[in-house]
Amino acid sequence: MNYAEAVDAVLSVIKRPDKTAEAGIVVNAVLSRAILKTEFSRDLVETSIPLDSSLYVQTIDLSALSPALVRFRKWKYLKLPGATRYLNFIDPQNVFVPGGFTQTDGYYMIGSNLTIIPSSTASSLLVGYYQYAPTLTGTAEHWLLELCPYAIVYQAIGELLISMGDASNGKTYKSMGDEMYMVAVNDFRDQITH
Repeated sequence: MNYAEAVDAVLSVIKRPDKTAEAGIVVNAVLSRAILKTEFSRDLVETSIPLDSSLYVQTIDLSALSPALVRFRKWKYLKLPGATRYLNFIDPQNVFVPGGFTQTDGYYMIGSNLTIIPSSTASSLLVGYYQYAPTLTGTAEHWLLELCPYAIVYQAIGELLISMGDASNGKTYKSMGDEMYMVAVNDFRDQITH
């Protein structure tokens, strides 16, 4: 199901063509919330970030990367090519270990700046990151609307019905959507799917 079809499905239940704009907003909001609630393998992107191979410690402004990290949400992993382990996340307040020494083989984030502190140099950084859901329009598609559309549609129907004063039916649809979403989470979270 694409975005337009999801909006049409919502409108077919609430029977209010004057709520088309609201239905579209709610479908996108429900989809966004569904993606933020967990970490789906389908939202994981793998890429590399160029590094200066003459430096160990480097700070990379993610907002200035070209090509940009599309809809960057959060890291799954960071790794130097050829390394046998991932860089560890370091809380920015704990960069220094007792004795004033800087931790190595780690990274931290402050704003859009990623600082890596590897124990060796490299020309690139291999990364895996989760994406935010896109804001859909027209006939745009999203994998969750394709594989489990009614988790999104029923929750959107529920939210619209509640906002229109029909709390009883709204809660019923929301509950059905929540139940479908939990099944989808169990099926799709950190698993390889078709």
